[in-house]
Amino acid sequence: MRRKSLQAVYAYIVTLLLVFQLSAAEKTITPEIVASLSMVTEVAMSPDGKWVAYTVRSRSEEEGPAGYNYRIWLVDTRGQHVRPMTAADFSARAIHWLKDSHRFAFLSRRGEKAKQQLYVLDIRGGEAQALTDLEKGLSNYKFSPDESRIAFVRRDEPTKEEKENKKKGRDWRVVDTNYKFNRLYVLDLESGETTLVTKQDLHVVDYAWSPDGKVLVFTACQTPLTDDTYMYKKIYIVSATGGDARVAVETEGKLGKVAFSPNGKMIAWLGATNIHDSQAQSLFIANVDGTGKKNLTPDYEGSVAWFTWLSDRTIAMTAVEKTSTHLYHVTVPDGKKKHIRQSRPIFTSLSYDARHRSYAFAGNTPFHPNEVFYVPSGGKPARRLTHTNPMLDSLKLADQFTIEYKAQDGWLITGVVMKPLDYKEGQRYPLIVSPHGGPESAVLDGWNTYYVRWGQLLAANGYVVFWPNYRGSTGRGVKYAMADQKDLGGQEFRDVLAGIDYLADELGLVDKNRVGMGGASYGGYFSALAATRYSEHFKAAVNMAGISNWVSFTGTSDIPMENSLVHWGFKKPYDHLDAMWNGSPMKYINNCQTAVLIVHGEKDLRVPISQAWEMYTAIKVINKTKRSGEMTNGKGPIPVEFVIYPREGHGLREREHQIDFMQRVLKWFDKYVKNAN
Repeated sequence: MRRKSLQAVYAYIVTLLLVFQLSAAEKTITPEIVASLSMVTEVAMSPDGKWVAYTVRSRSEEEGPAGYNYRIWLVDTRGQHVRPMTAADFSARAIHWLKDSHRFAFLSRRGEKAKQQLYVLDIRGGEAQALTDLEKGLSNYKFSPDESRIAFVRRDEPTKEEKENKKKGRDWRVVDTNYKFNRLYVLDLESGETTLVTKQDLHVVDYAWSPDGKVLVFTACQTPLTDDTYMYKKIYIVSATGGDARVAVETEGKLGKVAFSPNGKMIAWLGATNIHDSQAQSLFIANVDGTGKKNLTPDYEGSVAWFTWLSDRTIAMTAVEKTSTHLYHVTVPDGKKKHIRQSRPIFTSLSYDARHRSYAFAGNTPFHPNEVFYVPSGGKPARRLTHTNPMLDSLKLADQFTIEYKAQDGWLITGVVMKPLDYKEGQRYPLIVSPHGGPESAVLDGWNTYYVRWGQLLAANGYVVFWPNYRGSTGRGVKYAMADQKDLGGQEFRDVLAGIDYLADELGLVDKNRVGMGGASYGGYFSALAATRYSEHFKAAVNMAGISNWVSFTGTSDIPMENSLVHWGFKKPYDHLDAMWNGSPMKYINNCQTAVLIVHGEKDLRVPISQAWEMYTAIKVINKTKRSGEMTNGKGPIPVEFVIYPREGHGLREREHQIDFMQRVLKWFDKYVKNAN
């Protein structure tokens, strides 16, 4: 009898284990998991090519409305030894290896009220040592070539008088006066002397040392206003000991990274081709005296994202082409490109060893966010070195693929599609379209599951997901990126409708009677259009931080000129009020038949929350007139919900806010798309 009881217990335990294994194998991703994922944000290879230091962004362990914490880790290039190098108590980032390959520097703020300082850590052991003790702190540091000095950026602080006035309540602010600039400084590590380099009122954004350490090249604008940092930066050169900065070379439009050639005779930079180019997506060179300016990537049907000088005659650059990333070596000055790598890990934050033979990068796929990858010399396959989110290995995840289709006017449009888990051939599924923001952006064939991009979440809940790279997106060259101008919400949106037709009519994947759209920022604008101008195509829309009225947006956003110049293509926006109104969802609000979930951060300056209030109030008014019987079009009230997240700006940082938002999105689409009649 006892033996039978033991056998029964044993059989019961085995059954439980089998059930547990089966449930584990079928486990799918949840909003809580998405909000808890960590991600590699930067990689830095040691000069000797033996180690990779990298920063991991994780959820802060603080209770309440906390954001992210950054911690530095170390892995050898064989992937056998992985260890944290900084404590979880304090954020640490901005890694720079010293030439000896035993030490690296980083920025950290140790203490609740402490200013950010520079630290150095020896990988052979010991505690981090403070390299600076500056009363006002520092940011964006860079060592001089001989490692004897550090350049850094620091924001002007309030004067003593301003601090006293604030204590007394005299803290009114006159708009566009009394700017606080980011200024460039140099610290001599031996003497401890700090020199103010940029005495002129210029707002420094980025910079680089010359090879001999005598001068600095930097990008800056006339004010610290967001609009100016986007559109009106110039490239300057200044002595490392300070003095008047001079414009190094004439440019127009957006600017990105800038750097000297190894011999110091040339500079290279990422820039726009003109004031209406939506992105600094072309690679330029010029002599230090400003002559010989040349675009090395004219007519390139891609978008350059990053570069570094390998020698005086070769520049390595990474770029986006359609839905993938690429590495090229570009010859100076003829601009000939040698293709080095295209791989499924979408790569960012690439870092070479001192001899430029091997490199590491942060890479992601549809199955994981950024991890550290290593590529040995000789162009061998990339090797994954880290597994930052082991919980993903136990989840059932969906794959995705790139599609290409013709728009109504014949343009070739690309996009990324994810099928639902347990997809069955021949069955049609509900579709969620998830347009990216920008629009100067592109969705790539990598990890597409965040609090605001719901790929794996939707796939696990039975949806096909479609990310269209409509005209106006990057990754297709300057012409494509500017092709939506003067017609926002017009042909660019019809590119999306053509994609829906392709998925339904050509691939047989989706049910056109069950389609929803959701996105943020410019993706929120598209979602507002889906609910109004194109309402007949969409059962539900999720509009996060979206534009509803281009006229009022222009008067309240912190980027009125950036939006007008590179999105609309207008130099004088108020000469084109009719065009802006015609592209506004509010013009078509009476056409709305779509269930609308409106979400906004209370402190958003990019797309002010007034944009959300306009649309929500309009729908409320329409619903009241319907209930009073004054509208007799036979349709009932429009389902609408408006959620405001306190403390949040143009996006959501707090974990609980992200989880709540994702849960609302899934419920909204399930109710109004999946279960639509």
